[in-house]
Amino acid sequence: MERRYPQCPIPAVGAVVVKGDDVLLIVRGKEPGYGQWSIPGGAILLGETLEEAVVREIEEEVGIVTKPVGLIGAVDRIVHDEARRVLYHYVLLDFLCLHRSGNLRARSDAVKARWVNQSRLGRYNLSKETEGVVRKGLNMLESQRKNEEAK
Repeated sequence: MERRYPQCPIPAVGAVVVKGDDVLLIVRGKEPGYGQWSIPGGAILLGETLEEAVVREIEEEVGIVTKPVGLIGAVDRIVHDEARRVLYHYVLLDFLCLHRSGNLRARSDAVKARWVNQSRLGRYNLSKETEGVVRKGLNMLESQRKNEEAK
């Protein structure tokens, strides 16, 4: 499937990966958003479930194994060229994931990968949309933890 100037939106996944009080951030190695801090993710392959796609994408990009624990939400990522034609159009389903195993290292579509303490997210110049997804995922995890403690 052609990613530049697609004929239809491309379904993709993104991941807010948490390890303790840290969140996984990457520097994108491909467009859209080349060179920007973001969260890992990518296109869903034919025959792949959403959870399989998010686990695969994280392993490919940063070499770690994760466990998806919930859907954070869906967002559109539409980028136009100078002539206002659609250059990229992804429909992203973002998941909250927990680190299970493996050592972090940038691979495939990630130029850099780093565990970032939640209190320092503002230092990474995330897009407004990405920071919103990360915050929503962290709030979701906090709610899940409180519910578990209440049981």
